[in-house]
Amino acid sequence: MLVSVVIPVFNTSPYLRECLDSVLSQTLNDFEVICVDDGSSDNSLSILREYEARDQRVKVVAFPENRGLCQARNVGMDTASGDYTYLLDSDDWLEPTYLEELYTHAVSTGQDIVINKKWLFEYEDPSKRKEGEVSPFFKDEPSYYEPASVLANSFFPVVWCRLYKTSFLRENNLRFPEVKSAEDVYFTFLTEVLQKKSYIFSGSFYHFRQRSGSNTRRPSHMWDHVVAFRFLLDEFRRREVPPSAARRFAFWDVYLKFENEEQYSFAKAYFADVLPDVKAAPWLYSVSDCYTMMSVLSSKNYKAFKRKNIFGLYWTYRIQLLFHLRWPSVKGILNGGWS
Repeated sequence: MLVSVVIPVFNTSPYLRECLDSVLSQTLNDFEVICVDDGSSDNSLSILREYEARDQRVKVVAFPENRGLCQARNVGMDTASGDYTYLLDSDDWLEPTYLEELYTHAVSTGQDIVINKKWLFEYEDPSKRKEGEVSPFFKDEPSYYEPASVLANSFFPVVWCRLYKTSFLRENNLRFPEVKSAEDVYFTFLTEVLQKKSYIFSGSFYHFRQRSGSNTRRPSHMWDHVVAFRFLLDEFRRREVPPSAARRFAFWDVYLKFENEEQYSFAKAYFADVLPDVKAAPWLYSVSDCYTMMSVLSSKNYKAFKRKNIFGLYWTYRIQLLFHLRWPSVKGILNGGWS
């Protein structure tokens, strides 16, 4: 078996047939499709059973109750028998040559991970469709890059644009952590660092559906990044990945929002723990990253943090730019020069 396609499924019956049809019509011939139903309450499981009976390449694992996306993916990866593993979301779909292109580049380069940078945002209104940007991946593809340089900047942390060598995943005991969302942040950062050198190309499009109710649209999704990086920090230290090899946190929202005192306390303890790592490699972090971190650390409690940032850090940055004020350096922030 060349490729194992792992698809976790939870209540995505309106989109599931389009997803499965796109996989089964791939130009690559030798692959299996492992669908893990995570205790769906709609008719997703019956659709999976229908495809399993129709096509011998489809294998279904059904959880009796909901166990979460991370466990579904981990079980799917454990079940995989292909040389390579591909992780697909059950509400998205692929163009016909997608898997073949990933596999061809993986074999020709010998890489443990290869990345296809082409993807499209798909909305309910087709006129809103637009091409996504994978920054700061190089414009001159195909090419190699050092993961540490990518992790120092904006980074696209999703698994569905990557093909993984199965032996690489198993030899390094790579698993998804027990988080509600932002699990891709943990997994992609860790795998990229362990590979040491990565490869990217421009191929056919991945179709990324934008819909209400998805994991990435959850109100707490931004907060879940903090939890994912807390897991990642522990794993980096366990594997002795030095601070200069990969950043310890990143935000994809200019203002980190807390919902309650418990979240604030968790973040404050995390930032206090990670501060020595950040100071050891300040060039990996942006001014906004460090301002957010130091704003949390310098506040007495959740209410004080909210008062300090009543207009939000986003507007703080915009006002500074408007009046052409001098931005403090990252080192200055970390040394308490701007808190």
